[in-house]
Amino acid sequence: MTAKRQKMSFSCILDIGVPFETEKQATIAKRTLEQDPILKPDDLVVRYEVNTSSLDMHFEAISDRVLRVAVSSVLESLKTVIEVIDEFE
Repeated sequence: MTAKRQKMSFSCILDIGVPFETEKQATIAKRTLEQDPILKPDDLVVRYEVNTSSLDMHFEAISDRVLRVAVSSVLESLKTVIEVIDEFE
């Protein structure tokens, strides 16, 4: 952790839970979304966790604008992941 990050305060926090039919589907979504790099890690932190058949996403950002852009991007990617899962199952 850098000294800058230790001093950085994330003022905007959001948790989103997305239910899936199975734990396998939630895990596929998590593994896929984790591959997207965070372009400005000092401005944003995103964590993914699978709980049973739910994908829980935790966002922390330095501003509401950064948070909005990040959530929008992740949800757009998640939409694509869900469409692919639906095609193959």
